[in-house]
This record gives sequence, C-alpha cells and structure tokens, in this order.
Amino acid sequence: MSLRVEALRVAFPGPDGWVEVLEDFSLTLSPGETVALVGESGAGKSVFIETVLGLLPAGCRVSGRAWFEGQDLLSLNPAQLRPWLGRVLAWVPQSAAQALHPMLPLGFQLREALEARGVPRAEARRRVFELLEALDLRPAERVAGQFPHQLSGGMRQRAMLVAALAQRPRVLLVDEPTKGVDTERKAQVVALLRQAQALQPELAVLVVTHDLELVQAIADRVVVLYAGQIVEASSTSDFFQAPLHPFAQALLAALPQRGLQALPWAESRLVQGCRFHSRCPKVMERCRAQAPPLISRPSSEVRCWLHD
Repeated sequence: MSLRVEALRVAFPGPDGWVEVLEDFSLTLSPGETVALVGESGAGKSVFIETVLGLLPAGCRVSGRAWFEGQDLLSLNPAQLRPWLGRVLAWVPQSAAQALHPMLPLGFQLREALEARGVPRAEARRRVFELLEALDLRPAERVAGQFPHQLSGGMRQRAMLVAALAQRPRVLLVDEPTKGVDTERKAQVVALLRQAQALQPELAVLVVTHDLELVQAIADRVVVLYAGQIVEASSTSDFFQAPLHPFAQALLAALPQRGLQALPWAESRLVQGCRFHSRCPKVMERCRAQAPPLISRPSSEVRCWLHD
C-alpha cells in the first residue's frame, strides 16, 4: 500500500501573519521504492516528515491528506496515530543526540519499543544485535551497554537507524542519515537500507538529505523542494543527467566535481511570481509576474515557465 500525500499545506504563525512552509505538496511513495527529498535548508523537507508523524508544534495550520491503507493520517489525533508509529511509519530523526535518552543504555532504548509491542526480550535483543553488527557497531553487546555520550555522532545516527528498522516498518522516513558520517560509514548506511528492502521488499523509504552522492546511490526518484514548493520530480537518472528546473541544475552545479558554483542569496518565499526568479539565471518577465504551476512532462514534473 502506497503512502499518498495530496495537496498538503502547512503554515506557521508569525509576527506578521501566517507563514506558509509547505504549499500544494503532493507525493506518492510506493512499496519497495526509495524517494529522495532534496533542497536547501529551510525549504520544508523536515517539516513534511514531522507533519505526517503528527510532530508539529501546537498552533500550526495544516490542510490536505496523507492516505495509507485507506486512512487519512492527518485526520487522526495523537492517540489514534500512535498505533501507526513504529510498526507502519518509522522515523530516523536528524538530531540523534537529542533523540536518545542520555541516562539509559543504548540497548535498552533500542529494545524498548519492541518489548512494549509484545516482542519477547530474547527476540528483541537478537534483532537489535543483528542490526548493530550490520552497521559496524561492534561488538554489539558492548555497544548496547554504552550510554549515548560514549558514542560518536555517526554511531548515534546509525543507532537511530537500528531503532527504526528493528520494528520492521512499512514506510521508513529518514532525515539526513549520513550527517556526520564518513565515507566508509556512509557506504554501510546505504548497504543497510538496501538490505532492509531486500528483506522487506515492500518497504518504502523516503530520505531527506543534502547528500547528492547518497541520492545517486540509493534513490529511485528525486523530489526537489524550493521555498516550500516542489519544483521538480523525476527519476534519479533524469535528475543527474538532465535536470529541468534551474534550481535543480544549480544544486548539481554546486557539487565540487561539477565546478562548485554557488547561487547568490535572495528573498524567495514572499516574492511575487516564481519563488526562484530573483536567483534564476534564466528568468523571464513572466516569471516575475506569475507563479508557475507544476507542469507534467513525459517522465517528470517541473514548476517552471521554461517548460510550459
């Protein structure tokens, strides 16, 4: 069963009124598929995950739908949503140091959710140890007895991935899984995600990341977010070979191996017309006056008047 998000809008209250963080966000995540959500910091990537998981702070304004197995997850209150979390929707947060309890051993924290759902302690321990070993957190028994402050940032990040996969979820939402991880460990994260999908062919994965090397290694599709709007959605091969939107082109041009070309900063969220026009090297007069819709192409979607 797919996770299908339709016309999602999220706004936060601000001193001068509502600030729209996500606008007209629609996405389908199919079983067995890996989708990468990329864009600049502040584009709304993590907000999307927090919205689906019911983690937004009080006072936010949310509209739209997020369907899974015939249920709109956005319509559920926290008590109704709880049974869906972990076993159906699992999350690996970006800030592993804050997600782990500083006063409890790692192994206890990784087993806790499994035991709370009725998994026998011996089975929960075995499942956690297998995943610790797979991510090179060895020896697993010693690592499980350590406290979070005794682990490096990369080790804590991998431990959070173990916590999510241990419950064998249907949808895995991963926020910056390679942040603070070296090249060798990054390869292990990629390998574990692939192994998880090999063991669970129906597992759908959404990865929020700035790491385009990770995107190229693991994603089937790429969704590019800019200032709260999807500006391009395409296959990974199309994204890297022939990106359509000028912002997607700029992301690739900023890679060291492609010239390390930086975009100038400019206001984007509140401008009239296309939100990217003040930074776009291909801007037209129409871009300044009129906001483009998401335009369907043969194998992709793009929000740009160049492709109208």
